[in-house]
Amino acid sequence: MVVDIRDISPEGWHVPSDTGWNELQLYLGMDPIDENLMGVSDNGISALLKETGTNHWESPNAGATNESGFTALPGGYRRSLNKDFNYIGEWVFFWTSSEYDFENAYFRSFSYDTRNISRSCNLKNYGYSIRCIKD
Repeated sequence: MVVDIRDISPEGWHVPSDTGWNELQLYLGMDPIDENLMGVSDNGISALLKETGTNHWESPNAGATNESGFTALPGGYRRSLNKDFNYIGEWVFFWTSSEYDFENAYFRSFSYDTRNISRSCNLKNYGYSIRCIKD
């Protein structure tokens, strides 16, 4: 059974769409030409979102300034097949509320060793983090 990510946030909150993530990235300085690109955007945006230091992130936690106040933590993800947790301390993956198709949804990810953010899609049965925004 796959939970609809749009129904998972508490009342009065919502999980941002793919467009909502784009709006955040544009606000933080992403070039509008990169708005709908799939894959890695070499724009330094993740540095503005990541918690500083290496208490939670592996070293070097490249460029992390947390200037946005977002304080992203590296929760990794849970695999759908064997239920193992992977990349804790190294990566964060955030679902959006936007479907790519019936089986896949858009997400954003970034890691400890770059300042880049990636826009991609994956099977909805992966255990990624979610970001809730107050309505």
